[in-house]
Amino acid sequence: HTLASQFLADWDAQVAGLEQAMVARHAKDLLIQAHTLKSLLAMFHANQARPVAGGLEQAARTGAWPAAETCWQELKVHLDLLR
Repeated sequence: HTLASQFLADWDAQVAGLEQAMVARHAKDLLIQAHTLKSLLAMFHANQARPVAGGLEQAARTGAWPAAETCWQELKVHLDLLR
């Protein structure tokens, strides 16, 4: 497998993990999931989505759930475009 094919194979699980962490308001899981996604987006030069994932990561780090929700809604738009 190439890195790109592995990324695509794990895409749905990654997005589902983010959504589960948001729904459960589990900051630690959200932090890990957002950081992983931010890194993957950087590797594939998804330069519009990456800072939004970074915002989600920061919101999870500080427990700022309103900011996390805003970032999550914006990130979902970017992720749908990247599919």
